[in-house]
Amino acid sequence: MSIALGMIIDATIIMVEKIQTAIADSDGRVSDKNIILMAAQEVGRPIVFAVAVIIVVFLPIFTLGEIEGKMFRPLAFAVVATMGGSLIYALLIAPIFYRILHRAEHKNKGRIQGRVLTALLDRYESLVKRTLKRPRMLIVFPLLLIACGVLGFSRLGREFVPTLQEGTINCYAYMNPNVSLDEIKSVCSKISKEAVKVPGVRDVIADIGYGEVGPHMHHTNYGCITITLEPRSFWRKSLSQEEIVSRVNDRIQGLLGVSIGFSQPIAHEVDGLISGSGAEVVLKVFGDDMDRLETIAADLEHELAGIDGVADLRVEQTSGQTQLQIILDPIHLARYGLNKHEVQEVIRQTITGEVVGDVFEGEMASRILVRLDKRYQQDRDEIGNLLIRTPAGSHVPIKSLADIETVTGLRQISRENTQRYISVQCNVRGRDVGTFVSDAQTAIDKAVS
Repeated sequence: MSIALGMIIDATIIMVEKIQTAIADSDGRVSDKNIILMAAQEVGRPIVFAVAVIIVVFLPIFTLGEIEGKMFRPLAFAVVATMGGSLIYALLIAPIFYRILHRAEHKNKGRIQGRVLTALLDRYESLVKRTLKRPRMLIVFPLLLIACGVLGFSRLGREFVPTLQEGTINCYAYMNPNVSLDEIKSVCSKISKEAVKVPGVRDVIADIGYGEVGPHMHHTNYGCITITLEPRSFWRKSLSQEEIVSRVNDRIQGLLGVSIGFSQPIAHEVDGLISGSGAEVVLKVFGDDMDRLETIAADLEHELAGIDGVADLRVEQTSGQTQLQIILDPIHLARYGLNKHEVQEVIRQTITGEVVGDVFEGEMASRILVRLDKRYQQDRDEIGNLLIRTPAGSHVPIKSLADIETVTGLRQISRENTQRYISVQCNVRGRDVGTFVSDAQTAIDKAVS
């Protein structure tokens, strides 16, 4: 901050000091107006060159693209615009203010600017003299100012990470873990059609399921709708990115069985690195019993729902996945002379298949996967009728060797430092994150106690 302020005011300081020195060295033959003009002309060119060097240093940042450009272009624009403004002030405005406020000598006391500045300085000198007669006030008054500043600072909003306006919005749709691919395609299509109707939206792209790299892996009940916004020059003056998010959210809020969240590409990655989740605020509940963790997480979700500013509130999906369990009976296996590994290998080949080779087409390689018909993957009875060859040469159906059940089980187990946890996630809109977190901590402390 100190360096930035120094860069901004340096040009003005040089200009004022040069004018002050030139007037002080004047013998009175040249008018103050001409002295100020000559002094400004003398230091004007070096000031322009010095400020231009600083501006040129930041210009390459404007050529950055993708994530780097979105992160650093606002900084470069702020610095260049500020330095340009400081140059204009130093060259054009500072000399004028000096001319107006300069304390005139006795020969210029008839001028209005001399009378005004003289009156101001006389009052200032009187105030200083009265203050020096009360040394206690010199201590008490600054302390009061500091206390007021601390109080005001404590009431200011706080952000853990500055929010960038990236020009792209990510809409995240979470659905039932058992949702079919056709259903999630239909839901993402509806969201895309509604989002593109909002003013300020240029185009929409939907991605479903797993990404190509590890950090972006999600389950197949997850859809990411990337909403690219038009350049700000095409927006209405009163339109903001927050308003666009609010309008998109209002249009798609009525979808049943769909949990919606919003973020931005870079912000989502940063939130993921910080908290392990793509939300601004994450509350983690640690423990061993998953059922107990789910109950506590649901209670905490209810507490957070009542806090002003909460948005996109949801509990991490850990259960709800339909599973087919084939529990082999050791007694029946022994009766037919079979072992678990043999039977499990047949079941694996039936449901997931077996890779038997590769096909190469130029630089593209494809695996050859062999497995039984789809009905063995979708119908529990068909799996039960699957025949297993015994060492004696006979065949016995799997349902005679195992209990086949369809249950609803865990979908995933999240861990941190080897401990299990369930997270409650939310974003914040309409207020700062810092005070929201403070209110959330207070509400949870009351609920826990």
